[in-house]
Amino acid sequence: MVGILYLENGLSSHLFTEEQVAVLRLLASQAAISLENAALYREAQETQERARRAAEELRVSYDMIPAQAWNTQPDGLYPAFNKQWHDYTGISPESARAGGWVDSYHPEDRGKVVRKWTELVQTGTAGEIEARIVRHDGVSRVFLVRGAPMRDETGAIVKWFGTHTDIDDLKRVEEAQEVLARAGRLTALGELTASIAHEVNQPLMAIVTNAATCLRWLSDDQPNVDEARQAAERIIRDGHRAGDVITSIRALARKSPLAMADVDVNAMIEDVLVLTRGEVQRHGITLHETLRSDAGAAVGDRIQLQQVVLNLVLNAVDAIGLTEDRPRRLEVSSERSSQGKILIAVSDSGHGVDASRMDKIFDAFFTTKPGGLGMGLSICRSIVEAHGGRLWVSPNDPDGSVFSFTLNAVAT
Repeated sequence: MVGILYLENGLSSHLFTEEQVAVLRLLASQAAISLENAALYREAQETQERARRAAEELRVSYDMIPAQAWNTQPDGLYPAFNKQWHDYTGISPESARAGGWVDSYHPEDRGKVVRKWTELVQTGTAGEIEARIVRHDGVSRVFLVRGAPMRDETGAIVKWFGTHTDIDDLKRVEEAQEVLARAGRLTALGELTASIAHEVNQPLMAIVTNAATCLRWLSDDQPNVDEARQAAERIIRDGHRAGDVITSIRALARKSPLAMADVDVNAMIEDVLVLTRGEVQRHGITLHETLRSDAGAAVGDRIQLQQVVLNLVLNAVDAIGLTEDRPRRLEVSSERSSQGKILIAVSDSGHGVDASRMDKIFDAFFTTKPGGLGMGLSICRSIVEAHGGRLWVSPNDPDGSVFSFTLNAVAT
């Protein structure tokens, strides 16, 4: 067998047979494969460890979220909740995954939550709902429950994620604000009793007068049908007028949800001035209306905006009523500002607001009226700001104050 000089892979120079060289080559190849496998194994272990650490970091972060969080499989089953949820509800992970999560909701809210969740899973869309969740000690609080799908590059849902945010305190504040706002409306209506009676009485008396006139025209030996028809038309007109007054009063008094729509600003102001006409006349006040035709429409809740104007007009009447040494003048104006806003102003000739109090008069419970609650202007400011506007006061020339506020105009 022929010997060969083997110098491969840095081995010392020796004379080997062909069989020995083949064995050496096989051993070298296996050693290289073993080294490669060992490197791959180490890399796989490192990757697995990194994945384990990432999963642990995600779990810890998930539990540290300052809200209750959860996730489910693509079909909405087998939910997993974070520690916040389990600590709050006292429900174990095993029970939650088996469907016990439904028991975390108040019995009266479970049905609507299940229906909403079924709808989201079936449509594959994100959504939210308000519902009461029962704490482990039996106390129920209102939460905003949100759920949203996570999709892969093909658009398929791979997981659902959701959160529960405690909004119970916020709901209580909103309810308190609604109670205060309604109290403000009822207080204003109480102050308007004489004016309301006057405004309703006028069309009723006109109806009676026109009805008598109509009967007289029809009772003559030669009935005047045309005159009787005109009297009947006036009855209809005055009947509608009385109905409009009652409708406005009921709208201001009732608890109604926010209804954002296009509001004709001048028409809204006119409706308020109809209600306050008797009060203005009773105090011997001269009313000036400067309602620009180009003021246009604003985006808002008509009833709430009427409440703002009503409060400002009544405050102006009170301020003017305290004066004896100057003309009693009230002006209500509207115009389109250069910034595309609608500007509404109520100006009076009263004693004006003390400069040191201008920053305080919009604060809740601050009042200059004996026996006043100090909520009227605070509620007005809240309403205006909720409509994206601003309410402020400035001195009037030569006497009194000007209360002005802006509203967002309807885009044209």
